[in-house]
Parts: sequence; structure tokens; C-alpha cells
Amino acid sequence: MSTLVSRLYNWVTDKANSVKITASRMDAEFNQVVTALNRKVLCSASAPANPINGQTWVDTTNKLMKCYLNSEWVIVNNVFVQVAEPGTPAEGYIWYDTANNQIKVYDGTGWETLSLPTGAAPQDILIVGTSTTKAVLAVGTVGQVLMVSTSTTLAWGRPVFATRGEIAHGGTLSAPGGFTLDQCQLHVSVKGIGAYTGGDGDNLQAVFCSVTTAGVVTCYGHQRDNGTVAGTANYLIIAIS
Repeated sequence: MSTLVSRLYNWVTDKANSVKITASRMDAEFNQVVTALNRKVLCSASAPANPINGQTWVDTTNKLMKCYLNSEWVIVNNVFVQVAEPGTPAEGYIWYDTANNQIKVYDGTGWETLSLPTGAAPQDILIVGTSTTKAVLAVGTVGQVLMVSTSTTLAWGRPVFATRGEIAHGGTLSAPGGFTLDQCQLHVSVKGIGAYTGGDGDNLQAVFCSVTTAGVVTCYGHQRDNGTVAGTANYLIIAIS
């Protein structure tokens, strides 16, 4: 039975037994209730004596709200908005420095300012050189893609290039400048076959279109009456170094 409930129970019992409940006794009881409530939230420079689980203490010395849990005072808030550096900080504390309009985080040894590098603009990509240095990632060359250089840095690399066009039967596709054919994916499809392009194809029995790893394109149709007819192919080259 809780303390407050037990007191109310005693009052009821006393009434049943014709025991007078005096004003002084009521004052004393209510004073104890107020004292118990004050133990739940207390503003003071030092920790309350004999704390109980769930008790809240506003530490006026360090401007922290703390809650007593399982034999220790646990900090409830670790965000400070003030001019001066918070006293006795712990790792993870956040401080908005109103004097310099900066957000800072305590890393266990000092305050790290969260700020953008000089010259940073919207949509820039930021790279982290070390735990405390940041910079704007410079634009790469045409065709490059962004890749992870290390666990903490990004870099431009692996140029990518794509091109398309048309090529006649027997022609040879070349790798784009700066690439070799073994770095390219070659794709071809039929665009048209001889005189039958866009015309009547009833006499056309089969169409062939392919490309070798050396880039040689084969594209022709086989007619029922006149043998093969050379064609034209569409090509797509995707190069990745």
C-alpha cells in the first residue's frame, strides 16, 4: 500500500473509531505529501539526498535535467542554447553557440563545429577528409561517375561513355577515344535491308544482324529469288574504363 493511500486509510479507520482528525494533524499529513511531490521534481545546485527511482532533478549548476534511475542520475537533455560553453560536457552534448550562431558537438575531447566549407553552395557534394575536415567535391571530367575512394572519401573515376549511330553491313565499330574494345559493350539491331527498307518485304525470307568482339557488323537479308541483300544496322556502344 502506498504512503498516501495508507494515510487516507488511517483517517477512515480513525473516523470509524471516533478518533478526532485535528487541523494540525491534517497540516502535518499534507506537508508530508508536498514533501513527497517535491522529491519528484527539484531544482537545486546539488543532487537531492535519498533519491528514488523516477525522481527528477534540475541541476542548476550545469543547467541539466536529470532523472534518478537504478542508483544513478541520468541526463535527460543534452542540448544547450547559450552564449558560453557548457560546463563539464560529455561526449554527444550539443551546443548552439548563440554568440557565433554555430552548432557544436562535443566529441569527448573538444567541441566540433558543424559548418559548411567555404564556398559551399546548394546541391554541392561534401567529402570528409578526416574526422574534422570537410570540403566541397570538385566536379569531375565529362563522363566520369562518382565512386567511393575510401571508407570516408568520394572521388570521380571510372569514365563512362555511350554513343549510338548507324553502320552498314561489313563495317567495323571502333572504341570511343580513351577506351579499348574490351572495355565496350557493343549492341546492334536491324535498321533496314536493301531495297526492302520500308517497302514490300514478301520476298524477304530471313534477316541476320550481329557484331563480333572485334566490332565487325553483319547485317543482311536473304531473299527468295535474289540471294542476300546487305542492310544497315543501328548500333549502341557503352564504354566503361
